[in-house]
Amino acid sequence: MAILLAGLAALLYGTSDYVGGRASRRLSPLVLIAIADAIGLVVISLIVWRLGDPRPPTGSLLWGSAAGLCGLLGVLSLYRALSAGVMTVAAPITGVVGVSIPVVVGFALGDRPGVVAIFGIALAIAAVAFVSGAIGVPHQPTPRRVVAFAVLAGTGFGLLFVFYQRAGLSGGWWPLVAARSTTVPVIWTLLATMFITERRRAAAVAAPIGSSVDSRVEPAVDSMDGASSPPEPSAFEIGLGGESIQTAVRPAEPTPSILRLDRAGALSAVAIAFLAGGANAAYLASTRYGLLSIVAVVVTLFPAVTVTLAMVLDAERVRRPQSIGLVLAGLAVVLVTIGA
Repeated sequence: MAILLAGLAALLYGTSDYVGGRASRRLSPLVLIAIADAIGLVVISLIVWRLGDPRPPTGSLLWGSAAGLCGLLGVLSLYRALSAGVMTVAAPITGVVGVSIPVVVGFALGDRPGVVAIFGIALAIAAVAFVSGAIGVPHQPTPRRVVAFAVLAGTGFGLLFVFYQRAGLSGGWWPLVAARSTTVPVIWTLLATMFITERRRAAAVAAPIGSSVDSRVEPAVDSMDGASSPPEPSAFEIGLGGESIQTAVRPAEPTPSILRLDRAGALSAVAIAFLAGGANAAYLASTRYGLLSIVAVVVTLFPAVTVTLAMVLDAERVRRPQSIGLVLAGLAVVLVTIGA
């Protein structure tokens, strides 16, 4: 049961990351996560209310809140990495880091899986390394910014797996409510701040000539004929934690907006809400049937799902070592299941 639930969580996580990564190439990850988290909070609250779960110990709620914050950090960082780099590189790097944390913590807390399961864990880590291109794939170096965000995402996901497990059996489904109740105010506050900042900068760009704002901007003069040319287009900082993407306005590309949301983006946010919510629920349930070091390894194979979807639906090129990694991932799940 534990492996089945963990596998379901991996499938849902990987699909959610694929949908979010694709959508974040044209929309702000902040908007996607804000909508998805709000929907997720409403849905899980209704479910808990309908089930009539008693209020859990405060410790379970605190662990759930911590898991939510780490998950938010992981998702936003991963979406940034996916939107700025190749899915078949960024997503698996996240998995390599994410699998290490719960395995180490699990062993530190006393997990002692069987020999076959331990071999499966090692094979899973190797599988993720192959899939990520860290082994045997010659390619151009991945930008450091993409690697940094992928590592940060892996850290967030790894801690999320640990904290949900620490919420304990007595928490019921309340840790999921605590997680969303914590992340929704944070993400909407961040979104409002970004919106206000963007509006102010847009107002500064559109200020009439001669005003106190525009007086600092002078048109460039062509040295050949003295004709004036418009100033360089401004950039919108849509980054997180000080990181920013400098997006110049070009005729062929629309100006990015923090609140730009089309129908496809709205549908993506709804899909993410149910996929991520289902993944969290499946993983939380799996920790109540199996060891952290076992179920977390299965869950952190979710990059294989993301890579497979990118390969099948987007025709992204997957080299032979990455294909080997996908096969190793399947073998790892079999070994972990046998040895669990």
